[in-house]
Amino acid sequence: MKRILSVSILVLLPLFLAAGPFQFGLKGGMNFSTLPTTVIAQGQGERLSALQDTYSGFHLGLVGSLRFPGFFIQPELLFVQTGRDMYLEFVNNPHEDDYYLLKFHHLSMPVLLGAGIGPLRLGAGPVFSLLLNQADITSLPSDIRPRLKDGTLGYQLGVGLKLGSLLLDVRYEGSLSKLGDGVSIFGSHIDFDMRPRQTIFSIGLLF
Repeated sequence: MKRILSVSILVLLPLFLAAGPFQFGLKGGMNFSTLPTTVIAQGQGERLSALQDTYSGFHLGLVGSLRFPGFFIQPELLFVQTGRDMYLEFVNNPHEDDYYLLKFHHLSMPVLLGAGIGPLRLGAGPVFSLLLNQADITSLPSDIRPRLKDGTLGYQLGVGLKLGSLLLDVRYEGSLSKLGDGVSIFGSHIDFDMRPRQTIFSIGLLF
């Protein structure tokens, strides 16, 4: 997946820069991630679950806009922070139960194809995400670790407004691949298919 993301950037960026009319700018906003269901990994007397509660994160990066008659292409390169609330349950000793918050940092590349009617714009396209790092901010025990993939593939559907150089977007992002292939609990590996979905609100400014 790292190779796919790198090749995509190297191939698409010169094409966007060579074509016209092309604009680029900055973009940022908030993303709210959830899981479709509560997922539980069972170990030897321990259960680790990912809660359905919405987690709020942020994104910041570069945005481009390439216009053609009747449609547009909008590539982006974004630093994204999202997260997941986890609950660790000890079946034989419930007094040790605890909550943990995992944070994930990604480099994401959405490429949207869309059409506009006046200032209104509709778009859809793939998004490639490269995991930069994961960190738990509440000291998840070292013997318990989600095993996340370096790269994932998803899709985005969105609606937005283009008011001069100002971009306002609302999007839904779904996953086409697993965020991870399981979790290790005290030496035991358990399948743990986390497929997050996100609602994304952003504002951009083209130069």
